[in-house]
Amino acid sequence: MGYRSDIFIIIHKNLEENFSNLLKQYDLENSFEKEQDNKYIKYKGSWFKWYDSFKDVKAVETFINNHKDKAGLLGIGEDGAESARAGDPDEMNMWVVSNIIW
Repeated sequence: MGYRSDIFIIIHKNLEENFSNLLKQYDLENSFEKEQDNKYIKYKGSWFKWYDSFKDVKAVETFINNHKDKAGLLGIGEDGAESARAGDPDEMNMWVVSNIIW
């Protein structure tokens, strides 16, 4: 039970080693799909219980906030609402877009 979220993270390539070490420290390294281009690395994870009170969540969000000029995080909850935000996702060209289809 509990509210579930999909988590999207983007970081600049020069943060990869430190961020990877953080994910390993909290046993999250296999929880995300990863893709990269020549400047950024993008992580997508599904069906997380992403609560601010969890140590791993707090550590990831703190890392992103400490590097907000080079990182962003957005979460989309199971109801489609934005459930998490860290860093400066807008500056990293990340947005939540909702659509109504008839």
